Amino acid sequence: MSSLIGITTYSDSARWRDWSAPAAVLPRTYVDAVRRGGGRPVLLPPGGTAAEAALTEACASQSPACVVVLLMDRLKLYNQRYGRDVGDMALRFLAESVKRSFECEGSLFRWTG
Repeated sequence: MSSLIGITTYSDSARWRDWSAPAAVLPRTYVDAVRRGGGRPVLLPPGGTAAEAALTEACASQSPACVVVLLMDRLKLYNQRYGRDVGDMALRFLAESVKRSFECEGSLFRWTG
């Protein structure tokens, strides 16, 4: 199983044939480099998130950083069946379990939902 590698996109105008609109983009070479390294690229939305701010700070201070992306395939169904409060409890439990497994301090962020 290959690692998921998050690549933050940026906002820019994009044009293909007759279509022109704002888009989340990045150079294709970034995706190709992740694939050549054996990873699976995950394109992340552009800027403004607390997660991005934490990564920017880690890079600026040259501190070690790690990004872990967990895909929760059936979370929506779980929330529908048991309620969002129970789904949030399950997410917190999972997040704390992941955090303990890394044995370090850090921040946890919910990317979507």
